[in-house]
Amino acid sequence: MSGGKMLIKRMICLVCVLMLIKTSACYAQSLELGDIENNSCQKHCESGNEYFYNNKALDKALNEYNVAVKLDSSCTYGYNALGNTYYSKGLYNKAIQNYKIAISQYPEYSYAYIGLGNSYLKTGSTEKAIECYKKVLKINPNYASYEAYKGLSEAFKILSSKYAYKAKQALSLPQN
Repeated sequence: MSGGKMLIKRMICLVCVLMLIKTSACYAQSLELGDIENNSCQKHCESGNEYFYNNKALDKALNEYNVAVKLDSSCTYGYNALGNTYYSKGLYNKAIQNYKIAISQYPEYSYAYIGLGNSYLKTGSTEKAIECYKKVLKINPNYASYEAYKGLSEAFKILSSKYAYKAKQALSLPQN
């Protein structure tokens, strides 16, 4: 097998492992919070996870997560999962609403801040996104730092493009 193909296989494996770690860590953090103790809430969150992660059936996942938070309005994990699902559907404002609820219930919820920051980036609120990523690094610099640094990188890239465009306009330079 050529070096390039081996590198691609290793990168794919690394991405899969990172996704599994993120999902497990997020779920473990919710168990730590005690918000998946309610058996019905837990059952619906687990069903929603099956639809979201294994089947990519986002509407069915939304249904399960909505049932979970209706059964237990303190189901922080359910609100974060709703945010993730709305984000995946491109419904960023609804994602923002749900991430904010999760954060209001647990202000140290790193992954909710990551989702909120990502949603802010998608809606053009770059400065708000940066604040979310900074909050993650302040809360727990080791827990979700890869995601936070990735988001910060994207946010700064967006800002630098905006400022470069404005500088070119101000100097009346030709646009590329």
